[in-house]
Amino acid sequence: MLTHSSPNLFISTSHAGFGPRSFCIRRPTLLLFLCLPLPALADVVYGGMVNLLGFNTISPGVALRGALVFFILFTAFLKFNHLGKGAAILIYLMVFCSVPALFVSAFTSDSFFSDVIHGTKAIFMPLLLGFVAYLINRYRIDESTILRMLEVWTYVMTFGFVIPDALGISVQTYGDYAAGSKGLFVAGNDSALALGLGLLAVSYRLFFLRFSTLRFVMFLLGVFAVVGVGSRTALLLTSASGVVILVAIVFFQGPRMSVSLFEKLWRSISSVILLVSIAYAVSFGIALQTASEYQREKLHDLAEGAHPRGILILSALQYLDDREGWKNFTGEGSHNYGIGVGKFWPAASKKFAEVDYLDAYGAYGAPYLVTSHILMLFIVFIAITNTIYYRSALSFILGGASVAYLFHSLLAGHALFTPTVATVFAVCGALILKEGQLRRMRLKPTQ
Repeated sequence: MLTHSSPNLFISTSHAGFGPRSFCIRRPTLLLFLCLPLPALADVVYGGMVNLLGFNTISPGVALRGALVFFILFTAFLKFNHLGKGAAILIYLMVFCSVPALFVSAFTSDSFFSDVIHGTKAIFMPLLLGFVAYLINRYRIDESTILRMLEVWTYVMTFGFVIPDALGISVQTYGDYAAGSKGLFVAGNDSALALGLGLLAVSYRLFFLRFSTLRFVMFLLGVFAVVGVGSRTALLLTSASGVVILVAIVFFQGPRMSVSLFEKLWRSISSVILLVSIAYAVSFGIALQTASEYQREKLHDLAEGAHPRGILILSALQYLDDREGWKNFTGEGSHNYGIGVGKFWPAASKKFAEVDYLDAYGAYGAPYLVTSHILMLFIVFIAITNTIYYRSALSFILGGASVAYLFHSLLAGHALFTPTVATVFAVCGALILKEGQLRRMRLKPTQ
């Protein structure tokens, strides 16, 4: 039996000889679980199905996130005003600006279903951001509860990398010709980026709210899982995250007014351990980068100025210049856009620029491009404002994750249209905006 009269779900069961039993599930906890850990678990299961069983169908993670998008649209979409007028308007505009491309796709594309799936990815980040903020306001959830669920999400992601590697069933990042392991994930680099951003975000809860040795060990395990992918992004993100965390520990104070001497001492020792561990992890990652001829050639080509993504960008620009001008405003859906770029890329029938601003412009048009990037910049601006005016450790750390997300979106893509990565930014954005609102309310003079 489910009781809906309170924010909790009371589930009653009966067992022969033992009488009725009941237990309580908090509704916001259940909703956060459906938004964060469950899709990540589905990604791990799908990776195992593909890599170990050769079973390739639609990803259950994609299906879950698509269902989540429609659930938010039908239940909470018009309740995002709690974010503040600026953020709410940007979210509404971003979602509405993605719609014309689907209308164009319906009449011109031979894969409309593919465009619908990609369309749910295009609006996943703003919808989840607004939904998390709605849950915070509706159920009075604090940042620790949100970050705890994101922490569970990082555990799922970490185990998806580490356990298959320990069992010898993980998949090499670049196949047999290069070092690096992506566990069971199909998209190893994207998953590593998401995990790295998630670890940076939850470090606030670890070092400023509820420190524990076990969670610290799990945090370090996640760091090595990210570096073990063997990509340059993993190395840069790990190094930058270490700097952000250490600066936060040294220069910022958490919300707890009193901390025991033992906890202060152990936190200081842990900071040193963290610094040494990240230094070792980065050196381990550099060793992976140079462990094969393939990676050494990539580094050499990069040093010589050859950048494959630059050629991709040129291909996308050629197609955008070649197509009808009105599509630059409405977009045409990801399928037709990918085929168009593929015409200017040798031996590829479908290709993307792999930088989010061009792919957003090509698939969904200029209005979507502008509103999506203004939203991201707005989140970063609020984080900087909170950090400077309120000396907020939360906004400093989450702002660091948001800046990393924005730079990766601009330089390497795989952020705005990758729900796994966008999940972290959405949670960070919701917490940053809500903290700014709460701080301003506390500083308002009473009448």
